[in-house]
Amino acid sequence: MTKVTENRRLRRFELAITDQAIAAAYYKLRDGRVVLVHTAVPPDHAGQGFGSLLAAGTLELLRASGRKAVPQCSFMTQFVLDHPEFTDVIAG
Repeated sequence: MTKVTENRRLRRFELAITDQAIAAAYYKLRDGRVVLVHTAVPPDHAGQGFGSLLAAGTLELLRASGRKAVPQCSFMTQFVLDHPEFTDVIAG
């Protein structure tokens, strides 16, 4: 299974799709929380489940590190609504 990693320098979570393509969840830090502001999957790989793998992996990493997320992008917001098993990671 492909693994999501955090690129703190670029403030994004990354999921390698191919050697040249990644899906990314960009974030900002606010009040000790990770604000998920944008999720991007390369157009050639859209609709293949990579966004969901990225979202789940991102939330699992946040859970493991004890951090809380604030989903602001529509994709992450909908993912959390569709996957209540991640509500413990959501701030508030």
